[in-house]
Amino acid sequence: MLHVHLKVLEHLPFEDFDKAVSELCRVARTHVVISIPHFGPMFSFSLKIPFLPQIYFSVKIPFPKKHVFNGQHYWELCKRGYPVQRIRDMLSMHGKIIRNFVPFGSPHHHFFVIKL
Repeated sequence: MLHVHLKVLEHLPFEDFDKAVSELCRVARTHVVISIPHFGPMFSFSLKIPFLPQIYFSVKIPFPKKHVFNGQHYWELCKRGYPVQRIRDMLSMHGKIIRNFVPFGSPHHHFFVIKL
């Protein structure tokens, strides 16, 4: 099974996003995993009670700041104009999003798993 994992879309102008995702889906066999920087503060906590599994909870706090090109990132998720729903809608045109999440230990990245 061939998977493509990409962490470079934010380094392209957003106008090229759809074209880049199309090409990823063309060359991948079954799935594409995309990681995009996810801007904004996060509220999170974990709870461990003896004899029970650890509980993790986190929520990104909306903070619609305008993105300014920093020499590397042309755009970032959750900055003004780039809400998660917009990205979800665009990605869902290329396949079924079977998972999208912000890892508890890495709150500055949002992952999307697309099944082709």
